[in-house]
Amino acid sequence: MYMKGQNAAGRWADLYVTQGLNSVCSFNEFAEQLKKTFQPPDIRQNAEKCLLALKQGKETVEDFMTRLRQLIIEAKYIVTHHLHLLINIMCNGIHNKTVEMVERSEPHLLNNASFSAWESTLIQASAIL
Repeated sequence: MYMKGQNAAGRWADLYVTQGLNSVCSFNEFAEQLKKTFQPPDIRQNAEKCLLALKQGKETVEDFMTRLRQLIIEAKYIVTHHLHLLINIMCNGIHNKTVEMVERSEPHLLNNASFSAWESTLIQASAIL
């Protein structure tokens, strides 16, 4: 159903079958190639969207950080390369009072580019509050 018509999966399936007419191809091989072609980008794109929209909500800072780390892996981000973006995601996603407490009590962190320092300090601040 998803591979009918002029969508990307339909065109890919037609091309795959057309190119493979001279050889025998099992359905499992076809399905595996389909996953390799379409699944990873979707997972990565969805993880990036979730990462950029991540908010603490009613969960703890620890839970937020666990989810953040999961999304970093799924989005295939490298912490050292995406450091400033990830710190911004933390500061924008975690409740303001926690972030403000960290910024007031640990002003050196504003110039410190350490993911783990921000993470541990935010967790400590949330425990105090």
